[in-house]
Amino acid sequence: MSFSLDHPDAWIGVPDHWPFPWLDGTEFSDPEHWIAALLDDLDHQENQEPPTPEVRERVREVLTMAAQRSAKAQTRVFVLFEGWDGPAFFAEALTQREEVLGTRTLEQLAGVDDPTQLGPAYVEQFQTDSGIAGVLCIRYLPFDEHGIVYGRLDYAFHEAGEVLTLSAGELDLVDFERLKVHVALLAASVVVLETSEE
Repeated sequence: MSFSLDHPDAWIGVPDHWPFPWLDGTEFSDPEHWIAALLDDLDHQENQEPPTPEVRERVREVLTMAAQRSAKAQTRVFVLFEGWDGPAFFAEALTQREEVLGTRTLEQLAGVDDPTQLGPAYVEQFQTDSGIAGVLCIRYLPFDEHGIVYGRLDYAFHEAGEVLTLSAGELDLVDFERLKVHVALLAASVVVLETSEE
C-alpha cells in the first residue's frame, strides 16, 4: 500500500519522475516539455481569453521553480494559481517509511515541538475524505533576524508502514489564511492505494 493524492482540479501536481506519462498516452521526457503542454492548454480553454505573454512567462517560471524544487528535495510538489495572474501557492508531499517516526508522535513529526516557533503550535486531528486519520500542525516562525514572520502548516499521516507529510508555508500572513483553506482541500484528497507485489 502507498499514499497518493487524488488532488482537486485547482491544484497542479508537478511530476516527480521523468519521463512522465500523460492521460492521452503522450509521454513527457522532461519538465520543459510538460510545462509547454500545459501552457498550450491555457491557449485553448473554453470561454477564456488566451493568457498574455507576460502571464504565460510567469506561469512558466512558477512551474519551472516547482519542478526544480521537486527534483532537489525529492518531494511531490503541488501548485495552485488563484488566477493565472494572481497569487501562486505551493505544497510539498513527502512519503517515507514509518521508521522515520522512531519514538515520535505524528504531532511531533508535524513540528509541534519545533524550538524555533513563535508561541505554541496549533494542532488538531484531521481526517481525509477517504477516512485516513492524521494531524494538522500550524506554526509561525521567524523568517530572518529583522522580525519578519511566516506561517507554516504541516499535515502528517501514518498508514501501512508509511508516513506522509504535506507541508506549505507563506510569508504574507493574509495569503497564509487563504493557503490554509486550499491545502485543507488538498490534504482531504489523500488516499492509500493498493500496490501489487511482484
